[in-house]
Amino acid sequence: MKRGRKKAVRLKAEERMAQICETTARIIGEKGYEKTSMREIARQLQVTAPSLYYHVKNKQHLLSLVMNYGAELIQRQVIDPLAQLSDPEEKLKLLIKNHVKLMVGQSREVFALIYEQDTLLGRYRPKIQASKRQYVDLIKGLLSELKESGRARDVDVTAATFALLGMINWIYKWFKPEGRLSGEELAEQLTDLFLYGYLRKAPTKRSST
Repeated sequence: MKRGRKKAVRLKAEERMAQICETTARIIGEKGYEKTSMREIARQLQVTAPSLYYHVKNKQHLLSLVMNYGAELIQRQVIDPLAQLSDPEEKLKLLIKNHVKLMVGQSREVFALIYEQDTLLGRYRPKIQASKRQYVDLIKGLLSELKESGRARDVDVTAATFALLGMINWIYKWFKPEGRLSGEELAEQLTDLFLYGYLRKAPTKRSST
């Protein structure tokens, strides 16, 4: 009985923290970090400022929690599912699809804060940087494996990695859930676009003579 009660309390605390993180991300996305106040976040959460400070120390701490929340979502919904696969192409397909789905889903504002990294200072920053490096290295590793096995075009792996991340991370700027494409359709199309290229084959190099 006690174990069940503890689990219920933990789940409620996790849900509350998710609500705090997603609300904070939305407000910062609208106003920017500097113009966002703890009072405004508390108001939109419909709690008092002291109640909010029960969960967080200050605005920097809150920003770090939002970014950690995003990193945990990437870990659970994008990285962890790859363990069931062995082929690097299939892993890359699943990674792109699941990352795109995150970017168009309920928590999309959280990932918009990737561009607020420079705002995060002091002891909160290294953990976020380490999570990002780990994800970049994962993608580079998959692309390198495909290139070394002759299954990919001869392009720079680092450039390809950041091109992929740039394509995905910019989705929050233009994607409209009520628009022509669903999140699922967008994930499928962007996966095909990156993996197989927009052109059917590489252009023939012209002679310089």
